[in-house]
Amino acid sequence: MNIGLRKSKISGKGVFAARDFKEGEVVMIWDLSLKVHFDRIKELSEDDKNHLNYTGNGVYVVMKSPEKFVNHSCDPNTYVDHEKDIALRDIKKGEEITTDYSLNSLSEWKMKCNCKSKNCRKIVFGDFRKLDARTKKKYEPYLQKWLKKEIEKN
Repeated sequence: MNIGLRKSKISGKGVFAARDFKEGEVVMIWDLSLKVHFDRIKELSEDDKNHLNYTGNGVYVVMKSPEKFVNHSCDPNTYVDHEKDIALRDIKKGEEITTDYSLNSLSEWKMKCNCKSKNCRKIVFGDFRKLDARTKKKYEPYLQKWLKKEIEKN
């Protein structure tokens, strides 16, 4: 196994590297067995509603374990591409796998950040467009195609 679950210092459970990963390597492939259209979200459990990832065209993946336990960090070590977590930089065995929740979304939600990184934004917005210009520029190469199209439309 390449990853494991355990208590996180960021929030609840977290996903941790069970081996070293090199930059650009696939860390985790998501379970895509449950997808829902926007108008069916209201039928989901509260837990499932809190673990959705938009994939474009009004379709969401209901994230399963372990991917639903990847915590946010303002200094992440992975990004999402085609429902896979990809190493943004080298990751050491034992390190918590994190992503920036603002990188994959154009939604209205926000949350208090608990990542404790030196770059912590304190509040995480679910809308990539709300990031500062420097952070946007840093993340632009890692945006999924659907998100780039949505941003260009608006």
